[in-house]
Amino acid sequence: MSLEEKRAAYYIAYGSYGPRANDKAINTKVGAYMAGITLLSVTIWQLWLPRLPVTSAGTPEGKAATKEAMIEEGLNPIFGTASKNAK
Repeated sequence: MSLEEKRAAYYIAYGSYGPRANDKAINTKVGAYMAGITLLSVTIWQLWLPRLPVTSAGTPEGKAATKEAMIEEGLNPIFGTASKNAK
């Protein structure tokens, strides 16, 4: 093989194209898009989070109602709230 053919064969086998390409511009572009999408989703989540309804399970009245319902249903009668030794 001549020197030109050897160079062509090397370029075909190991050239800087396809998955071996080291293109910094594409990596930067993909990183910028990913950062933008992440920032957008976090912003939307932070704007949406305060508008969620507050559940009544976190209040003392809600906890008492939940405990009362568990006792009425007899949930976990051996070790739970419906047991004889429950507080």
